[in-house]
Formats: sequence, structure tokens, C-alpha cells
Amino acid sequence: IIYFNKPQIKEVREYSEGIEHGDWKIYYPSNSDSLKPKIKVELKYVNGGLVQKIEYYISGQVKQLSWNPDLDSITDIINYYPNGEKQSEGQMIMTKTGKNVWYGGWIWYNEEDGSVKEERIFDQGL
Repeated sequence: IIYFNKPQIKEVREYSEGIEHGDWKIYYPSNSDSLKPKIKVELKYVNGGLVQKIEYYISGQVKQLSWNPDLDSITDIINYYPNGEKQSEGQMIMTKTGKNVWYGGWIWYNEEDGSVKEERIFDQGL
């Protein structure tokens, strides 16, 4: 457990034999009188590999969901508007240089009605 200042929790991490494994939580800073801190990010690791990440707005609404259960170079991502409507979805790929870039088909949605605003294909010359 890592603290902003005790007793205010900043992060809770799990390890197995010294490597990241299990559920991690990162919290927003909160008022000292807050009994339940608000989660900023939830991470799930398997044997050192990040398989899922959920980011939250301060309101508690999901901001971004990303997952990579196969631990390959491609990560699926869904972004959300603060009102809960889907903002965009697509994939990112890690290049040979270690940089994450947009990959494959991406779709962006209108916040008001959820209709498709834009669609693009990214191949990054791969």
C-alpha cells in the first residue's frame, strides 16, 4: 500500500514472487474526511503483464477500458464521455521501438446520440 499521507491511500498493489500479479488500484486524492476514496485506475496483471486497465472520471464513471488478455502487442480500447456514452473504440499496437500507436479500425461517436462521427483505418506502415 502506498499513501498520499496516512491514512489516505494512493495505491494498492499485488505481487507474486516480486513481479506484478493481481489487482492494482490507484485512487484520486480525497478530502481527509472522506471514508471511501474514489478509484482513478484499476489494473489487472498476470505474471508481470498488464491484461486490463480501467480508468475512471472523478465522478466514478468509466473513462477508458483497455484490455490485452493474450499479452501480445495489440490492445483493445474503448473511451467514454463523462456522461457514459461511448466516445471511441479501436486498437493500439506497440511498435518495435516500444511506442504505442493507433492501429486498425477506429470509430468515434457523437456524444449526444451515439451515432458514428468518424471512422478511420490506421496501419502505421506495419
